[in-house]
Amino acid sequence: MKKISLLLALVFTLVCACAIFGACQPTLVDYAAELKFEQGTSTIKEEVTVKTHIDGDTVHFNVSHSTVSNGVLKARFLGVNTPESTGKIEEWGKAASNFTKEKLKNAVSIYIESDTSKWEADSTGGRYLAWIWYKTDANSDYRLLNLELLQEGLAWPSNIGGHVYTEYLENANKQAQKHKLHIYSDDPDPDFHYGDAIVLTLEALRLDTLSETSIYAGSKVAVEGIITYNTNGMCYLQAYNAEQDRYYGMAIYYGFGASSDLLKVLRPGNEVRLVGSLQLYEAGGTWQISGLQADAFADPSDTNYSVTLSQKNEIVYTTVTGAQFVGNTTILDENDEEVQVPFAELAMGTCVKMENLKVVSTYSNPNAETTEITITCQAPDGTTISLRTEELYYTNENGMFEAIKPDFFNGKTITVMGNIDKFGDTYQIKIETFEKITIIE
Repeated sequence: MKKISLLLALVFTLVCACAIFGACQPTLVDYAAELKFEQGTSTIKEEVTVKTHIDGDTVHFNVSHSTVSNGVLKARFLGVNTPESTGKIEEWGKAASNFTKEKLKNAVSIYIESDTSKWEADSTGGRYLAWIWYKTDANSDYRLLNLELLQEGLAWPSNIGGHVYTEYLENANKQAQKHKLHIYSDDPDPDFHYGDAIVLTLEALRLDTLSETSIYAGSKVAVEGIITYNTNGMCYLQAYNAEQDRYYGMAIYYGFGASSDLLKVLRPGNEVRLVGSLQLYEAGGTWQISGLQADAFADPSDTNYSVTLSQKNEIVYTTVTGAQFVGNTTILDENDEEVQVPFAELAMGTCVKMENLKVVSTYSNPNAETTEITITCQAPDGTTISLRTEELYYTNENGMFEAIKPDFFNGKTITVMGNIDKFGDTYQIKIETFEKITIIE
Protein backbone atom coordinates (compact mmCIF):
# COMPACT_ATOMS: atom_id res chain seq x y z
CA MET A 1 0.00 0.00 0.00
CA LYS A 2 2.86 2.27 0.87
CA LYS A 3 4.51 1.60 -2.51
CA ILE A 4 1.28 2.42 -4.32
CA SER A 5 1.00 5.70 -2.43
CA LEU A 6 4.58 6.60 -3.32
CA LEU A 7 3.93 5.76 -6.96
CA LEU A 8 0.79 7.90 -7.04
CA ALA A 9 2.69 10.76 -5.44
CA LEU A 10 5.41 10.48 -8.05
CA VAL A 11 2.88 10.48 -10.89
CA PHE A 12 1.12 13.49 -9.38
CA THR A 13 4.44 15.33 -9.13
CA LEU A 14 5.29 14.58 -12.77
CA VAL A 15 1.86 15.75 -13.94
CA CYS A 16 2.23 18.99 -12.02
CA ALA A 17 5.73 19.53 -13.38
CA CYS A 18 4.52 19.01 -16.96
CA ALA A 19 1.64 21.42 -16.38
CA ILE A 20 3.98 24.04 -14.97
CA PHE A 21 6.50 23.50 -17.79
CA GLY A 22 3.75 23.78 -20.39
CA ALA A 23 2.44 26.94 -18.80
CA CYS A 24 5.94 28.44 -18.99
CA GLN A 25 6.36 27.77 -22.70
CA PRO A 26 6.07 30.92 -24.82
CA THR A 27 2.83 31.41 -26.69
CA LEU A 28 3.72 32.91 -30.04
CA VAL A 29 1.12 34.86 -31.95
CA ASP A 30 0.90 34.07 -35.66
CA TYR A 31 0.41 37.63 -36.89
CA ALA A 32 0.71 36.47 -40.51
CA ALA A 33 -2.41 34.36 -39.98
CA GLU A 34 -4.34 37.25 -38.40
CA LEU A 35 -3.62 39.70 -41.25
CA LYS A 36 -5.88 39.23 -44.27
CA PHE A 37 -5.19 40.01 -47.93
CA GLU A 38 -7.75 42.44 -49.31
CA GLN A 39 -8.19 42.79 -53.06
CA GLY A 40 -10.47 45.82 -53.05
CA THR A 41 -8.08 48.52 -51.83
CA SER A 42 -6.44 51.30 -53.87
CA THR A 43 -3.00 49.69 -54.02
CA ILE A 44 -1.76 47.84 -57.12
CA LYS A 45 -1.96 44.06 -56.82
CA GLU A 46 -0.72 41.60 -59.39
CA GLU A 47 -0.42 37.84 -59.42
CA VAL A 48 3.12 36.85 -60.34
CA THR A 49 5.62 34.00 -60.58
CA VAL A 50 9.21 33.94 -59.42
CA LYS A 51 11.83 34.61 -62.09
CA THR A 52 14.95 34.81 -59.92
CA HIS A 53 15.47 34.42 -56.20
CA ILE A 54 18.10 36.86 -54.92
CA ASP A 55 18.10 36.86 -51.11
CA GLY A 56 15.86 37.24 -48.08
CA ASP A 57 14.33 40.58 -49.08
CA THR A 58 14.82 40.77 -52.86
CA VAL A 59 13.15 38.64 -55.55
CA HIS A 60 12.59 39.19 -59.27
CA PHE A 61 9.06 38.36 -60.42
CA ASN A 62 7.57 37.66 -63.83
CA VAL A 63 4.71 40.13 -64.34
CA SER A 64 2.18 40.15 -67.15
CA HIS A 65 0.30 43.44 -66.88
CA SER A 66 2.69 45.70 -65.04
CA THR A 67 4.18 48.64 -66.91
CA VAL A 68 7.28 48.63 -64.73
CA SER A 69 10.03 46.84 -66.67
CA ASN A 70 9.84 44.47 -69.64
CA GLY A 71 7.80 41.81 -67.93
CA VAL A 72 10.04 41.59 -64.85
CA LEU A 73 9.60 43.45 -61.58
CA LYS A 74 12.62 43.48 -59.28
CA ALA A 75 10.98 43.58 -55.88
CA ARG A 76 12.59 44.90 -52.71
CA PHE A 77 10.45 43.82 -49.76
CA LEU A 78 8.79 46.69 -47.93
CA GLY A 79 9.27 47.15 -44.19
CA VAL A 80 12.09 44.67 -43.69
CA ASN A 81 15.84 44.37 -43.99
CA THR A 82 17.26 40.85 -43.85
CA PRO A 83 20.90 40.10 -43.02
CA GLU A 84 23.25 40.12 -46.02
CA SER A 85 23.76 36.97 -48.08
CA THR A 86 24.84 38.42 -51.45
CA GLY A 87 27.66 40.76 -50.43
CA LYS A 88 29.45 40.50 -47.13
CA ILE A 89 27.85 37.43 -45.54
CA GLU A 90 26.15 38.12 -42.21
CA GLU A 91 24.77 35.86 -39.50
CA TRP A 92 21.31 34.52 -40.35
CA GLY A 93 21.59 35.90 -43.91
CA LYS A 94 21.46 32.48 -45.54
CA ALA A 95 18.66 31.41 -43.19
CA ALA A 96 16.57 34.42 -44.25
CA SER A 97 17.32 33.82 -47.91
CA ASN A 98 16.40 30.14 -47.66
CA PHE A 99 13.19 30.99 -45.75
CA THR A 100 12.00 33.32 -48.51
CA LYS A 101 13.00 30.91 -51.24
CA GLU A 102 11.19 27.95 -49.69
CA LYS A 103 7.99 29.89 -48.97
CA LEU A 104 7.72 31.13 -52.56
CA LYS A 105 8.89 27.85 -54.06
CA ASN A 106 6.03 25.98 -52.39
CA ALA A 107 3.39 28.64 -53.09
CA VAL A 108 0.46 27.92 -55.38
CA SER A 109 -0.23 31.64 -55.80
CA ILE A 110 1.85 34.79 -55.24
CA TYR A 111 0.67 38.40 -55.30
CA ILE A 112 2.81 41.51 -55.12
CA GLU A 113 1.25 44.69 -53.75
CA SER A 114 2.40 48.30 -53.97
CA ASP A 115 2.37 50.52 -50.90
CA THR A 116 0.44 53.28 -52.64
CA SER A 117 -1.60 53.61 -55.82
CA LYS A 118 1.59 53.25 -57.91
CA TRP A 119 4.86 51.31 -57.85
CA GLU A 120 7.55 53.15 -55.89
CA ALA A 121 11.23 52.63 -56.75
CA ASP A 122 13.79 52.03 -54.00
CA SER A 123 17.03 54.01 -53.60
CA THR A 124 18.74 52.15 -56.47
CA GLY A 125 16.04 53.16 -58.94
CA GLY A 126 16.02 49.68 -60.44
CA ARG A 127 13.96 47.86 -57.83
CA TYR A 128 10.41 48.46 -56.65
CA LEU A 129 9.12 48.34 -53.09
CA ALA A 130 6.49 45.66 -52.60
CA TRP A 131 4.47 43.62 -50.15
CA ILE A 132 4.68 39.92 -50.98
CA TRP A 133 1.64 37.70 -50.42
CA TYR A 134 1.57 33.94 -50.98
CA LYS A 135 -0.48 30.88 -50.14
CA THR A 136 0.53 27.25 -50.08
CA ASP A 137 -2.70 25.58 -51.21
CA ALA A 138 -5.98 26.53 -52.83
CA ASN A 139 -7.95 26.50 -49.58
CA SER A 140 -5.53 28.48 -47.40
CA ASP A 141 -5.37 32.22 -46.82
CA TYR A 142 -2.63 34.43 -48.24
CA ARG A 143 0.22 35.25 -45.85
CA LEU A 144 2.35 38.39 -45.93
CA LEU A 145 5.95 37.22 -46.33
CA ASN A 146 7.39 40.58 -45.21
CA LEU A 147 5.55 40.16 -41.91
CA GLU A 148 6.63 36.53 -41.54
CA LEU A 149 10.30 37.48 -41.83
CA LEU A 150 9.91 39.85 -38.89
CA GLN A 151 7.81 37.33 -36.98
CA GLU A 152 10.54 34.67 -37.38
CA GLY A 153 13.31 37.03 -36.30
CA LEU A 154 14.92 36.82 -39.74
CA ALA A 155 14.75 40.55 -40.50
CA TRP A 156 15.04 43.93 -38.86
CA PRO A 157 12.20 46.45 -39.34
CA SER A 158 12.89 49.10 -41.99
CA ASN A 159 10.75 52.23 -42.25
CA ILE A 160 7.68 50.41 -40.98
CA GLY A 161 5.84 53.50 -39.77
CA GLY A 162 2.92 54.94 -41.71
CA HIS A 163 1.88 51.78 -43.54
CA VAL A 164 -1.47 50.06 -43.41
CA TYR A 165 0.33 47.04 -41.91
CA THR A 166 2.46 48.99 -39.39
CA GLU A 167 0.78 47.64 -36.25
CA TYR A 168 1.24 44.02 -37.33
CA LEU A 169 4.89 44.62 -38.30
CA GLU A 170 5.67 46.30 -34.98
CA ASN A 171 4.01 43.58 -32.93
CA ALA A 172 5.73 40.80 -34.87
CA ASN A 173 9.13 42.41 -34.36
CA LYS A 174 8.53 42.98 -30.63
CA GLN A 175 7.58 39.33 -30.26
CA ALA A 176 10.71 38.15 -32.06
CA GLN A 177 12.83 40.35 -29.81
CA LYS A 178 11.08 39.18 -26.66
CA HIS A 179 11.57 35.51 -27.49
CA LYS A 180 15.07 36.02 -28.93
CA LEU A 181 14.39 34.46 -32.31
CA HIS A 182 17.25 34.11 -34.82
CA ILE A 183 18.83 37.57 -35.23
CA TYR A 184 17.85 38.42 -31.66
CA SER A 185 19.19 35.13 -30.34
CA ASP A 186 22.42 34.48 -28.49
CA ASP A 187 22.72 31.17 -30.36
CA PRO A 188 25.24 30.78 -33.21
CA ASP A 189 23.89 30.62 -36.76
CA PRO A 190 24.56 27.07 -38.05
CA ASP A 191 24.84 28.38 -41.63
CA PHE A 192 27.42 31.06 -40.79
CA HIS A 193 31.13 30.31 -40.87
CA TYR A 194 32.69 31.65 -37.70
CA GLY A 195 36.42 32.32 -37.66
CA ASP A 196 38.99 34.96 -38.30
CA ALA A 197 38.38 35.11 -42.06
CA ILE A 198 36.06 37.78 -43.49
CA VAL A 199 33.29 35.95 -45.36
CA LEU A 200 32.53 37.68 -48.69
CA THR A 201 31.03 37.02 -52.07
CA LEU A 202 33.21 37.25 -55.18
CA GLU A 203 31.10 40.24 -56.23
CA ALA A 204 31.95 42.13 -53.03
CA LEU A 205 35.62 41.24 -53.40
CA ARG A 206 35.79 42.25 -57.06
CA LEU A 207 34.01 45.56 -56.47
CA ASP A 208 36.34 46.25 -53.56
CA THR A 209 39.39 45.84 -55.79
CA LEU A 210 38.03 48.36 -58.31
CA SER A 211 38.63 51.19 -55.86
CA GLU A 212 41.97 52.93 -55.45
CA THR A 213 42.30 51.61 -51.91
CA SER A 214 41.06 48.09 -51.24
CA ILE A 215 39.37 47.64 -47.87
CA TYR A 216 40.28 43.97 -47.78
CA ALA A 217 43.86 44.14 -49.12
CA GLY A 218 46.01 41.84 -47.00
CA SER A 219 43.00 40.50 -45.12
CA LYS A 220 42.13 36.86 -44.71
CA VAL A 221 38.96 36.29 -46.72
CA ALA A 222 36.62 33.36 -47.37
CA VAL A 223 34.81 33.21 -50.72
CA GLU A 224 32.71 30.59 -52.49
CA GLY A 225 32.49 29.69 -56.16
CA ILE A 226 33.38 27.10 -58.78
CA ILE A 227 36.93 26.31 -59.86
CA THR A 228 37.05 26.85 -63.63
CA TYR A 229 40.71 26.56 -64.59
CA ASN A 230 43.83 25.18 -62.94
CA THR A 231 47.37 25.16 -64.25
CA ASN A 232 50.94 25.95 -63.19
CA GLY A 233 50.28 26.93 -59.59
CA MET A 234 47.21 29.07 -60.19
CA CYS A 235 43.52 28.70 -60.87
CA TYR A 236 40.37 30.78 -61.26
CA LEU A 237 37.24 30.93 -59.14
CA GLN A 238 33.89 32.02 -60.59
CA ALA A 239 30.47 32.71 -59.00
CA TYR A 240 27.13 33.82 -60.45
CA ASN A 241 25.14 36.84 -59.29
CA ALA A 242 21.52 36.13 -60.19
CA GLU A 243 20.23 39.65 -59.59
CA GLN A 244 22.69 41.13 -62.07
CA ASP A 245 22.81 38.07 -64.36
CA ARG A 246 26.58 38.39 -64.21
CA TYR A 247 29.56 36.27 -63.20
CA TYR A 248 32.37 37.47 -60.95
CA GLY A 249 35.79 35.86 -60.72
CA MET A 250 39.16 35.95 -59.02
CA ALA A 251 42.61 34.56 -59.69
CA ILE A 252 43.85 32.10 -57.05
CA TYR A 253 47.59 31.57 -56.59
CA TYR A 254 48.72 28.47 -54.71
CA GLY A 255 52.21 28.04 -56.13
CA PHE A 256 54.11 24.82 -56.37
CA GLY A 257 54.43 22.13 -53.73
CA ALA A 258 50.81 22.47 -52.62
CA SER A 259 49.49 19.73 -50.35
CA SER A 260 47.46 16.88 -51.82
CA ASP A 261 44.50 18.02 -49.70
CA LEU A 262 44.58 21.47 -51.35
CA LEU A 263 45.01 20.08 -54.87
CA LYS A 264 41.90 17.94 -54.38
CA VAL A 265 39.93 21.07 -53.43
CA LEU A 266 41.17 23.00 -56.49
CA ARG A 267 39.93 20.59 -59.16
CA PRO A 268 37.96 22.27 -61.98
CA GLY A 269 34.23 21.80 -61.51
CA ASN A 270 34.47 21.78 -57.72
CA GLU A 271 32.25 24.18 -55.84
CA VAL A 272 34.52 25.37 -53.04
CA ARG A 273 35.02 27.76 -50.18
CA LEU A 274 38.54 29.15 -50.45
CA VAL A 275 40.26 30.85 -47.55
CA GLY A 276 43.34 32.96 -48.16
CA SER A 277 44.85 36.43 -48.23
CA LEU A 278 43.81 39.06 -50.78
CA GLN A 279 46.97 40.37 -52.42
CA LEU A 280 47.91 42.62 -55.32
CA TYR A 281 50.19 40.86 -57.80
CA GLU A 282 52.41 43.85 -58.44
CA ALA A 283 54.10 42.53 -61.59
CA GLY A 284 50.78 42.01 -63.35
CA GLY A 285 48.77 44.68 -61.57
CA THR A 286 46.04 42.17 -60.78
CA TRP A 287 44.42 40.98 -57.55
CA GLN A 288 44.58 37.40 -56.37
CA ILE A 289 43.97 35.24 -53.33
CA SER A 290 46.99 33.36 -52.01
CA GLY A 291 48.20 31.51 -48.93
CA LEU A 292 45.52 28.82 -49.09
CA GLN A 293 45.48 25.86 -46.73
CA ALA A 294 43.39 22.71 -46.72
CA ASP A 295 43.07 19.82 -44.31
CA ALA A 296 40.98 16.75 -45.08
CA PHE A 297 40.21 16.36 -41.38
CA ALA A 298 39.23 19.99 -40.73
CA ASP A 299 35.72 20.94 -39.65
CA PRO A 300 33.95 22.05 -42.89
CA SER A 301 32.64 25.16 -41.07
CA ASP A 302 36.14 26.26 -40.05
CA THR A 303 37.09 29.32 -42.13
CA ASN A 304 40.77 28.69 -41.54
CA TYR A 305 40.71 26.04 -44.26
CA SER A 306 39.68 25.75 -47.90
CA VAL A 307 37.10 23.01 -48.51
CA THR A 308 35.12 21.33 -51.29
CA LEU A 309 31.36 21.94 -51.10
CA SER A 310 30.28 19.89 -54.13
CA GLN A 311 31.80 18.31 -57.23
CA LYS A 312 31.29 18.00 -60.98
CA ASN A 313 29.55 21.35 -61.45
CA GLU A 314 29.08 22.86 -64.90
CA ILE A 315 31.63 25.48 -65.90
CA VAL A 316 29.70 28.25 -67.66
CA TYR A 317 31.27 30.40 -70.39
CA THR A 318 29.54 33.72 -71.13
CA THR A 319 29.51 34.63 -74.82
CA VAL A 320 30.75 38.20 -75.40
CA THR A 321 31.45 40.31 -78.45
CA GLY A 322 34.63 42.20 -79.12
CA ALA A 323 32.90 45.53 -78.47
CA GLN A 324 31.65 44.27 -75.10
CA PHE A 325 35.08 43.01 -74.15
CA VAL A 326 36.90 46.29 -74.84
CA GLY A 327 34.04 48.54 -73.74
CA ASN A 328 32.62 49.68 -70.42
CA THR A 329 29.76 48.45 -68.29
CA THR A 330 27.53 50.27 -65.82
CA ILE A 331 27.43 49.35 -62.15
CA LEU A 332 26.15 50.95 -58.96
CA ASP A 333 28.79 52.21 -56.56
CA GLU A 334 28.53 52.15 -52.76
CA ASN A 335 26.38 55.30 -52.92
CA ASP A 336 23.98 53.68 -55.40
CA GLU A 337 25.23 55.97 -58.17
CA GLU A 338 25.87 54.66 -61.68
CA VAL A 339 29.52 54.50 -62.69
CA GLN A 340 31.28 53.19 -65.78
CA VAL A 341 34.03 50.57 -65.37
CA PRO A 342 35.90 48.52 -67.98
CA PHE A 343 33.93 45.36 -68.71
CA ALA A 344 37.05 43.20 -68.69
CA GLU A 345 38.19 44.61 -65.31
CA LEU A 346 34.85 43.84 -63.70
CA ALA A 347 34.82 40.37 -65.28
CA MET A 348 38.43 39.50 -64.44
CA GLY A 349 38.83 35.78 -63.80
CA THR A 350 35.49 34.80 -65.33
CA CYS A 351 34.95 32.37 -68.20
CA VAL A 352 34.06 33.85 -71.58
CA LYS A 353 33.53 32.61 -75.10
CA MET A 354 34.33 34.71 -78.17
CA GLU A 355 33.37 33.60 -81.66
CA ASN A 356 34.82 33.99 -85.16
CA LEU A 357 38.08 35.76 -84.31
CA LYS A 358 40.36 36.26 -87.29
CA VAL A 359 44.01 35.71 -86.35
CA VAL A 360 46.11 38.75 -87.28
CA SER A 361 49.45 37.77 -85.73
CA THR A 362 51.06 35.35 -83.30
CA TYR A 363 54.09 35.49 -81.02
CA SER A 364 55.97 33.38 -78.51
CA ASN A 365 59.23 33.96 -76.68
CA PRO A 366 61.91 31.95 -78.52
CA ASN A 367 64.03 31.77 -75.37
CA ALA A 368 61.27 30.40 -73.14
CA GLU A 369 61.30 26.77 -72.03
CA THR A 370 57.65 26.35 -73.01
CA THR A 371 55.72 27.60 -76.03
CA GLU A 372 53.12 29.95 -74.65
CA ILE A 373 51.52 31.90 -77.47
CA THR A 374 50.15 35.43 -77.70
CA ILE A 375 47.55 35.67 -80.48
CA THR A 376 46.26 39.00 -81.73
CA CYS A 377 42.84 38.72 -83.37
CA GLN A 378 40.19 40.85 -84.99
CA ALA A 379 36.61 40.28 -83.86
CA PRO A 380 33.74 40.42 -86.39
CA ASP A 381 32.89 43.94 -85.16
CA GLY A 382 36.44 45.14 -85.94
CA THR A 383 37.80 45.30 -82.38
CA THR A 384 41.23 43.92 -81.55
CA ILE A 385 41.36 41.06 -79.06
CA SER A 386 44.43 39.57 -77.38
CA LEU A 387 44.62 35.87 -76.50
CA ARG A 388 47.25 34.13 -74.41
CA THR A 389 47.61 30.36 -74.36
CA GLU A 390 49.36 27.90 -72.11
CA GLU A 391 51.60 25.46 -73.95
CA LEU A 392 49.16 23.69 -76.27
CA TYR A 393 49.30 20.15 -77.62
CA TYR A 394 47.41 18.32 -80.34
CA THR A 395 47.51 14.92 -82.02
CA ASN A 396 49.22 15.29 -85.41
CA GLU A 397 48.54 13.33 -88.60
CA ASN A 398 50.97 10.63 -87.46
CA GLY A 399 49.04 10.14 -84.22
CA MET A 400 51.79 11.78 -82.19
CA PHE A 401 51.25 14.24 -79.33
CA GLU A 402 52.87 17.48 -80.50
CA ALA A 403 53.33 20.99 -79.11
CA ILE A 404 51.62 23.64 -81.23
CA LYS A 405 53.82 26.37 -82.71
CA PRO A 406 52.59 29.96 -83.13
CA ASP A 407 52.35 29.79 -86.93
CA PHE A 408 49.78 27.00 -86.58
CA PHE A 409 47.13 29.71 -86.11
CA ASN A 410 48.27 32.13 -88.82
CA GLY A 411 45.44 33.08 -91.18
CA LYS A 412 42.84 31.07 -89.28
CA THR A 413 39.49 32.09 -87.85
CA ILE A 414 38.84 30.66 -84.42
CA THR A 415 36.31 30.51 -81.60
CA VAL A 416 37.84 30.44 -78.13
CA MET A 417 36.85 29.73 -74.55
CA GLY A 418 38.99 31.01 -71.70
CA ASN A 419 39.33 33.22 -68.64
CA ILE A 420 39.76 36.99 -68.64
CA ASP A 421 43.24 37.98 -67.51
CA LYS A 422 45.50 40.98 -67.80
CA PHE A 423 49.09 41.47 -68.96
CA GLY A 424 50.39 44.96 -68.27
CA ASP A 425 47.65 47.28 -69.47
CA THR A 426 46.18 44.75 -71.90
CA TYR A 427 43.15 42.65 -71.08
CA GLN A 428 43.32 39.23 -72.66
CA ILE A 429 41.60 35.86 -72.76
CA LYS A 430 43.75 33.15 -71.23
CA ILE A 431 43.30 29.73 -72.83
CA GLU A 432 44.15 26.57 -70.91
CA THR A 433 44.08 23.78 -73.53
CA PHE A 434 43.76 23.27 -77.28
CA GLU A 435 40.30 21.80 -76.67
CA LYS A 436 39.16 25.34 -75.79
CA ILE A 437 39.90 26.49 -79.36
CA THR A 438 37.69 25.69 -82.35
CA ILE A 439 39.15 26.23 -85.81
CA ILE A 440 36.43 27.76 -88.01
CA GLU A 441 38.49 27.96 -91.19
